[in-house]
Order: sequence, then structure tokens, then C-alpha cells
Amino acid sequence: PISLRSEIYSGDEGSSEAGGYGSARGGLRVGAPLFDDPAEAEFAAGASLQLVPPEALELRERMRFDFGVSVVAAVGMAGGPERVELAVATELPPSRNGGNTYGNSFHWDDRARVLAVRRERLQEGGEFMDVLIHCLAHIRANPADVTRDDDPVFLSELHGMIRAMGQELFKAQRQAERAREDAQMEELLRPRGDLAGMGTGTSVGGGGAAAAGGGARSGT
Repeated sequence: PISLRSEIYSGDEGSSEAGGYGSARGGLRVGAPLFDDPAEAEFAAGASLQLVPPEALELRERMRFDFGVSVVAAVGMAGGPERVELAVATELPPSRNGGNTYGNSFHWDDRARVLAVRRERLQEGGEFMDVLIHCLAHIRANPADVTRDDDPVFLSELHGMIRAMGQELFKAQRQAERAREDAQMEELLRPRGDLAGMGTGTSVGGGGAAAAGGGARSGT
């Protein structure tokens, strides 16, 4: 489970230096991650960045990756000056993201505008979304420095993106409900096969009776 770092609100750790990761200012550890994610300690750094093409991903991984691409578009970062190209990595170089909750889970190339997320993070959809939105908020706040979870601009962007994703989910749910209602209405208005058959049989039977009556009159 992810737990809130109590050290952020305590001046017991860190030094009294004026800046830098883990330093203290008035009881707040400047540059410390907001959360401790146990999974981060399990990720070992590699020698270099190794990307895996989307088509090489497993089915569920590819579905989550594609959804991630749609999230990038939903927050307005699929093109223009804020463009972010999402990628998946099987290996990440040593992290320089100290102060970021998910510092060992991604690699951000500010020049190429490529955000590579560790493949292990695609194993669970909610976890992947958490990492992705966290990274996108950092990139929008300051693409040159994604290491400071205590940056108020980052926190503002993070909450803004959470609101935006909530609106997108509400729209998707409403669209699904409308599609279901339309399908139900179409089913109600569709002619029933048995009723259609009965109508045809009645017509044929009536025609036969009329024909018989006509024959009787001719005989008379």
C-alpha cells in the first residue's frame, strides 16, 4: 500500500541547509516525495534505456498502453508545444528523479519529449494511470525538472488532471448509458418474428377462405 510520508511534516530528518533534496525549511522536507511506494525499491536501474515497441506488448499491456495514449490526448498533451510521446521501457537508466514518488518508474527526455514508463507498471491498470498522470502533471508544471513533488505548480496540475479525467470518465459512462438505452429502444421497436408470422398466416388463411367462398358461388 502507498502511505503518506510523515517526514514531510516533520523537521526531525534532513538538515538545515537552504536547499536540496531532503533539506528542511520550517518543518517541511524540501524536495521529498509525497508518498512512499514500496514497489519503487524493487526496481533496479539498468545500464541504458531499452524501449519495447507497442506491438510487442501482451494484449492487456497493449490495452493499457493505448488507454494511456488516450489519457495523454485527454489532458491536451498529444500535440503542440506540450506534446508527450508515450513509450514503454523494459530497462531504465539510473534515476535522476529524486524527490519524485515514482522516480524509478519512468524516464523523461525533455528534448525528444518522450516519456518512457517501466513495463512493470502496466501490469495493473490503476497503478499505470497513477504513474502516468503523476508524470504528466510534472511535465506540464516544469518539463525541465520533474523531481519535485513539493512544487505547488505540480500539485495544482496534478489535481487539475484528476478533475479532467473524472470528467472524461463521466462522459464515457454517459455515452455507454445512451448506447444501452438506444439498443433497448431498438429492441422494443423491432418487429417480433412470431407476430410477423401470425400476420402472414392470417392473410393466407383469409385468402384461402375467400377463394373457397368464390368457388361455392360459382358452383351455384
